[in-house]
Amino acid sequence: MGSRFRNSVFMCAVTLFIGLSWTANVSGAVSIASFTPSVDSPVRLGTSITFTVSATDPDAGNLRYRYRVGYNGSPSSTIVDYGPSNTFVWTPWEAEGTYEIEVTVVNRATGSTASAAVPVTATSLAIFGGPMVNLTAHPLVALYSAPPCAAGLMRVRFKMDSEASWHMTSTRPCNGQTSTNFYVAGMYQNSTYRMVSDVISGSVISTSVDVTFTTGPVSASVLIPATSTTVPSPTPTFTTEGVTLLSPLYYPMYAVDSNSNLLWYLPGQYYYGTRPAPGGTFLVVYGNTQQLETSGFREYDLAGNVVRDTNVEQVNAQLKSMGLGFTTTCFHHEVRKLNNGNYLVLAQTEKMSDAQGPGLDILGDVILLLDSNLQVLWTWNSFDHLDVTRKAVLGETCPTFAPGCVGLLAPVVNDWTHSNSVSLTPDGNLVLSSRHQDFVYKLAYMNGTGDGHVMWRLGKDGDFLWNSSDPYPWQSHQHDAEFESTALMTLYDNGNTRVQSYGGNSRGMALLVNEANLTVAPVLNVDLGGYSAALGAAQRLLNGNYLFDSGVVGGGAQSTEVTGSGTTVTSVQVMGAAIYRTFRLCDLYSARMPSLIRTPPRRGQQGAVQ
Repeated sequence: MGSRFRNSVFMCAVTLFIGLSWTANVSGAVSIASFTPSVDSPVRLGTSITFTVSATDPDAGNLRYRYRVGYNGSPSSTIVDYGPSNTFVWTPWEAEGTYEIEVTVVNRATGSTASAAVPVTATSLAIFGGPMVNLTAHPLVALYSAPPCAAGLMRVRFKMDSEASWHMTSTRPCNGQTSTNFYVAGMYQNSTYRMVSDVISGSVISTSVDVTFTTGPVSASVLIPATSTTVPSPTPTFTTEGVTLLSPLYYPMYAVDSNSNLLWYLPGQYYYGTRPAPGGTFLVVYGNTQQLETSGFREYDLAGNVVRDTNVEQVNAQLKSMGLGFTTTCFHHEVRKLNNGNYLVLAQTEKMSDAQGPGLDILGDVILLLDSNLQVLWTWNSFDHLDVTRKAVLGETCPTFAPGCVGLLAPVVNDWTHSNSVSLTPDGNLVLSSRHQDFVYKLAYMNGTGDGHVMWRLGKDGDFLWNSSDPYPWQSHQHDAEFESTALMTLYDNGNTRVQSYGGNSRGMALLVNEANLTVAPVLNVDLGGYSAALGAAQRLLNGNYLFDSGVVGGGAQSTEVTGSGTTVTSVQVMGAAIYRTFRLCDLYSARMPSLIRTPPRRGQQGAVQ
C-alpha cells in the first residue's frame, strides 16, 4: 500500500472510529448477525485487532469467510481468501488513515453469500515531530515511525554501539502526507540498538536524530534447533551475505548471523517455509493434510502478521469454476512471490489410471499462478504434459495420510513426479525440478501466455549430452534447480538413484546449460561429505561462492559454503531437525534471487553512511 497512502500525519486528536456498516451485497439465506472488532477507540498504528463474525444459514452447508482490507477508498485487497475461520487478526502499521475491513461469508453448498464491513481509522505514532520506535508482539522486531518525508525514499539504519557497521531496512517511498513506518528486524535479543532514518533524494541523504530500542528476550517456548558454525564465515561485505535463513520442518523459520547467533524467527504454525520475498515477507506451507480447508499457504511479514492466506479448498473452487477438469489435494514444496506480486505455487493432483498398472491412484503435480488477490491466472498439469507411463524412477509410493503425500482416492498412491521447485527462467519460461523423474524440465510458460509444453528434459535419458568424464554425471532426486544467470543453473543433487547403484554422497552442482546445442558442462560438482536422501537447496552467492543445504544428514542438517573450486568456506550445523531449505541473505529484507536479477547490497551496508 506504501505510495498510495494519503492522509495527514497531524492527527493529534488521535481518534479511532470502529463501527459496523452493512453492504448491499446480500443474497440467498446467509445472514451475518455481527462483525465485531476486539479493540475500541483510540487505536494507533501497530495495534492488533481481532474481528469476530457471527453468521448463520438455515440451509445445510459449510460457511467460509473471506477478509479484505481497503485503504482511504482504494480498492480492497484480499488478505485471507474463503476459509473456515470466523475470526480475523489484522494489524494496521504502514500508514495512518481510514481502512475498511470487509468480510464475505459464503455457503459452500448453496453458493449464497452475505457481506459486512467495519471502518477503522488508525492514527500515527510519529506525533511529536520526530521519529519514534515502539515495541511489537515480536521480541526481536521494532516498529519505527518517522514523520512525513516530502520526496525520495526512506530507509532505517540500526546498530549496536559495539558494531562497526550499520544494518538497514529496505526503502519505502515518501509521500509527503503520512508517516513512514518500518518493521526493523535482524537484531539480537536483550540488546540496545541505535536507529536513524535516511531520506534519499537523488544524491542527497538526510539523516534523522538517533532513537534507541532494546529488544526483549526470546521465550523458552520458541523452539529453535541447536545451530552452530564450524568455520566462521566472513564479516558481511559488499559481496558476502552475512545472514543465514533456515527453514526447518515443524519448527519456526529462523535466521542466524555468521556465528549462528539468533537474529530472528517467524512466529506462527505451519508445516515449513518455502521462500523469503523481497521487502521482508516470508512464504510458508501449512496443513498439508486431507483437511483441504485448513491446508494452504500464507505470506507473513517480519512481525508475524498474515499478509496473504489461501487454502486448497478455495483454490479448487476456482479451478472447478474455470472448467479445468482437475482439482488439487495440497500445496507443497514451492510458493514464491514474483516481482509483479503474483504467486507461483506447486500443488498435487491425483488420477485413478491403468497407465502404471491396473487401477492405481497416481499422484502428479500442478503449477498454479495466482494474482495478488489469490485468484488463479494460469495452470499447468503434469498429466497433460508428461509421460504418465514413465513411473517414479525408484518406484516410490506413499500412504495418503502422510504429510506431503495427500491423496483422496486410495490409501496408497504412486508418487509419480514429486516435484520440489519451480522458478522463472531468464527468457520467461519455467524450470521444474521433478524429484521422482530425475528430470529438470523446462516448460513453455512465456510469462503467462504459454501452453505449458515440455521444451526440454535435463537428466539421465533426457535431451542433453553431458560433457563430463564422471561415470554418473547426471543429477538424481535433485532439489532447488534454478537458473542463476542466462546459462548457469544450480541444484542440489541428492543422488538417490546414483547412490543406490554406485554409493557415494550428495553433491552440489553448478551447470553450464547450452540450450541451443543441448549440452551440459559441470562448472562445479562437489562431494558434500554426506548423503541427504531428501530435502536440499542450492544458491550462488554474491561473492562467487556457492551454498548447498544438506537437509537430512548426520542426525540433523548441514549448510555448506564452498568456493568455485569446491573448497569449504563455512559449515552451519543443525542438530535434531531436518532443514528443508537454507538461504544466505544480505539482510532479512533482501530475498535470495538469481544472480541475473540481483543487485549488490544497498549503499551503506558497511557503514559508508554515518
